[in-house]
Amino acid sequence: MVKCFITRVRSLIMSIMKYLKNRVILRKVSFTLGIIFIYLLGTHLTVSKDVYVIKQLNELSVIGSMLGADYTQLSIFTLGLAPWMSTMILWRGLSIFKRLELDKKSHKKINGWQMRFIFILAVIQALTFVLLNMRGKEPSLLEIITLCSVLVTGVFVLMFLVSMNTAYGIGGFTIIIIVGIVRTITKRFVTYFFNGTPFDIYKLLLCIYLFFVILILITLDRAERRIEVNRLMINNAFQDKSYLSIRLNTSGGMSIMYTFTILMLPQYLFQLLNYTFPEQILFQQLIDMFRLTNVSGVTIYSIVLFFLTIGFSFLNIDPEDIAKTLRNSGDYISGLRPGKETKEYLHQIILRLSFVNAITLTLFAGVPLYIGVFDKSFSEILTLPGSVMLLVGLTLSIYDQLSVLTIKKNYHSLF
Repeated sequence: MVKCFITRVRSLIMSIMKYLKNRVILRKVSFTLGIIFIYLLGTHLTVSKDVYVIKQLNELSVIGSMLGADYTQLSIFTLGLAPWMSTMILWRGLSIFKRLELDKKSHKKINGWQMRFIFILAVIQALTFVLLNMRGKEPSLLEIITLCSVLVTGVFVLMFLVSMNTAYGIGGFTIIIIVGIVRTITKRFVTYFFNGTPFDIYKLLLCIYLFFVILILITLDRAERRIEVNRLMINNAFQDKSYLSIRLNTSGGMSIMYTFTILMLPQYLFQLLNYTFPEQILFQQLIDMFRLTNVSGVTIYSIVLFFLTIGFSFLNIDPEDIAKTLRNSGDYISGLRPGKETKEYLHQIILRLSFVNAITLTLFAGVPLYIGVFDKSFSEILTLPGSVMLLVGLTLSIYDQLSVLTIKKNYHSLF
């Protein structure tokens, strides 16, 4: 297994070197580097740093880093993409209800509704962050409105940068998430391993565990189930090469990212309510319930991650759409009737693969957090596996995008 991992890493490095020789990829990578520079510059443009004492929001700072946010300081990009991702979660949930007929709405109308959702969530998150970090002071209404306006504006500026990167760069919005995760992982890694204490057995076990997680995730992402398909329009010589491939890790890193989004949204709301009604004990209890330092918070995280992994698998690979496509083209899976029977067969395959993937991701991400609950000295560093898992998933998705851009170099002109 280790030899296979080394081979894959070597192949990855060689592929990256080959990609950089491609002018299209070089242009896109250069544009993305420019977007990253602007993002990093924005995270260092602090607002009223000399006036307010910025407090680190513990669990929220860890979760926020996986959404392109930085809750350790008050900058124009403090909120990151959290409001946008929260809106996407809510929108996907609403799209399940067929009676709303959202698929029949115009793109302009849908975009308008989404922008309103993003604005409302950005205001709630900005107000919560500002009030929590100004607790103990007596800021004026103008100061609160000004700071919230800057944070909300930063969200929409970052969304614009993401849209530009999607059009002209590599990675879309995931590149912002990757940069945020790398920054957080680097800080936590350096703090834990270079804190003046000797390299002990716990640090060794963590390194082995992270290596094992990366190895398994790469294997899961590249592994696939191949289903033989009989295609009527293909010559018999190529029948044995005609198949439908379904990856084992069909959800990618999206399920982990959106799990953190779901956990963060109620915490913001309860924090704001707790600040507004400090005499109500219920809101503080609800905040504690969602924290990753408590058993309840880790359990909620694990359950949400498990079901989101299965859910995203069916969103990314819809058995009904595949069955319709096969039937309309005249293709079929051996031994199965086109249509409903094919759909049910594909549904069972995807369900089994997604179940294995969900169990694996939940164990890798959840077990370390449970250890951190019972031993508080490791609670902060044991969030690393979840961050590393998300980083690996998003990096592999960018690798796939680069692979698509180089496909045309494998073909030569006929004339």
